[in-house]
Amino acid sequence: MRSWMFLGLGLMLTVSVRSPHAAAPVQAGPAEQARPSFDGLWQIAQARKSLQSDARAAPPLTPHAKQQYVANRAALQAGKNSIDTMSRCLPPGIPRMMNLPRPFKIVQNARVLTFLFNWNHLSRWVYIDREHFESLGPSYLGQSVAKWEGGTLVIDSTDFNAATFLDDSGLPHSEQLQVIERLTLNTPDELVNRITLTDPGTFTRPWEIVLIFRKLPGTLVADDDWCVGSAGLVNAK
Repeated sequence: MRSWMFLGLGLMLTVSVRSPHAAAPVQAGPAEQARPSFDGLWQIAQARKSLQSDARAAPPLTPHAKQQYVANRAALQAGKNSIDTMSRCLPPGIPRMMNLPRPFKIVQNARVLTFLFNWNHLSRWVYIDREHFESLGPSYLGQSVAKWEGGTLVIDSTDFNAATFLDDSGLPHSEQLQVIERLTLNTPDELVNRITLTDPGTFTRPWEIVLIFRKLPGTLVADDDWCVGSAGLVNAK
């Protein structure tokens, strides 16, 4: 097997080419076949500028994080958008990436779940049934591994840099951020993501939010939407 590694914008992608003489792939067992498929094109049901409106309670910020949050909001309201990575076409981080009013596609197999985002053509790779691997250093989208708990896929993401905000309102975080996402299908066309944010540098305790996504059947995504512009949706019917 030969592998190539591409680095850019703090993201890593490894592409492997298997020798024609390599062993055949292992077939999925009954348990894997019974797991739900999240494949398809999705979009958040209701994007929110502030995640506070999507949580059971206000974020339990530390005193330092409260000061930083107030400063961030004041700067954004004053038009100083350069403090926001998205204004420079840099990745918005997690969970903010999931809260954008833009479509994304999920491609899933037994070992990897990939989010393909319409915004700036970003991709996010989640490795299933494996532990966290050696840290490559803080990045915008972090390092994500997952495991199944019945019909729920539990995604554990770490190794974030502190450059991004958690939402459009300027909610900060530190490099200690850990994001646990629990993906379940409420119906075939409704995906629920229960997210627990743990960050001793920002929160006094873990904080939970819930995001809901709707499937976009019969829809294609036009290849013209980078970090600005239209949603790039095309009716395929």
